[in-house]
Amino acid sequence: MPGDATALLQHSSGSTGLKKGVKLSYDAIALQLDAYTQALRIADVAAPRIASWLPLYHDMGLISSFLLPVWRGIPILAIDPFEWVAHPGLLLDAIADLRATHCWVPNFALMHLARMRGRREWDLSPLVALIACSEPCKPEAFDAFQSRFGSMGLRRYALQTCYAMAETVFAMTQSAVGEPVRRLAVDREALQAEGNVVPPRPGTEPLVLLSNGRPVPGCEVRAGAVGGVDEICVTAPFLFSGYHNAPEASAEAFDGAWLRTADLGFVDDGEVFVVGRIKDVIIVNGKNIFAHDVEAAVSRLPGIKPGRAVAFGSYNRAAGSEQLVVVAERLDETVPDETLIRAVNNAVQLEVSIGCGDVRIVEPGWLVKTTSGKISRSENARKYATLTVAAGGL
Repeated sequence: MPGDATALLQHSSGSTGLKKGVKLSYDAIALQLDAYTQALRIADVAAPRIASWLPLYHDMGLISSFLLPVWRGIPILAIDPFEWVAHPGLLLDAIADLRATHCWVPNFALMHLARMRGRREWDLSPLVALIACSEPCKPEAFDAFQSRFGSMGLRRYALQTCYAMAETVFAMTQSAVGEPVRRLAVDREALQAEGNVVPPRPGTEPLVLLSNGRPVPGCEVRAGAVGGVDEICVTAPFLFSGYHNAPEASAEAFDGAWLRTADLGFVDDGEVFVVGRIKDVIIVNGKNIFAHDVEAAVSRLPGIKPGRAVAFGSYNRAAGSEQLVVVAERLDETVPDETLIRAVNNAVQLEVSIGCGDVRIVEPGWLVKTTSGKISRSENARKYATLTVAAGGL
């Protein structure tokens, strides 16, 4: 089989639109596995082992927790994803029992684990890298996880970040294994209102961003001018071969040799910082709001299920502008809706200095998720629209 032949189709998550079949060649997969292995410094680990609950139909689980260990002959302990959601401690059992050195999780999983009920002890000292990926990585999630499990042998530098997408097989960047992830404090208002990356003004609450690390070997990343946010573009020898049966979408994805990621970010001292997706920017009265900042603030609230909040824009005819809408799933029935709505409004106001146009508290399971487990903003916006139409519109 020639190396440029298509080995598999990896469907993009569809969190902001329709899923697309990403064509990956044998060569691209092999080159990615070699590059990412170097970035992880796997050769420096005496007995690497991987624990995972990630589904294999998504690039994060397929590449990091199946093909990479198979490629390198690394033992894997895999947990059924549905079992893990119901019993998150199973992942910590797996890490302790296998003495796992590596594990990949989305950001929400750190909060899900940190909020587990009950007090148990696990030996987490074998972990070399617990890598957050697949969605924006938040300092508060790192801090919550470290606070809960730091006394169990978890070293602070074990918490790592990665920037990845199916179109590059998986990883584009990786934070420096063996070192704490760099944090960068920027002026919140300047970033949100103007897309400028500047130090925080005295007396203001800064926005703290986690670095996604440096490009893996063979990969180059660009993201606009110094001090400004722009679309992140990448070029690498392991780029995808185009979208299946979608030549127009394939052509639009490239700017010459550079793949347009549709993510917004910047590069500082060689490290990549991701601040949002182009389609996830909500413009309210001329101010740019990053949806994931709102969602992270809401997901931290007691009474809201971690990772089960979505924010999007909905046009308000009376105001002549988009309004910010938040839909969140309740954790249980003990907190009244009115209390949760008030808490959501306060948290969002503090986070982005914009009030919500509408807040809906819904039952667990109401929100639509993609096949990769991400909240689908586009599908939930459509579902929300049916509610507002039924109620007479906004």
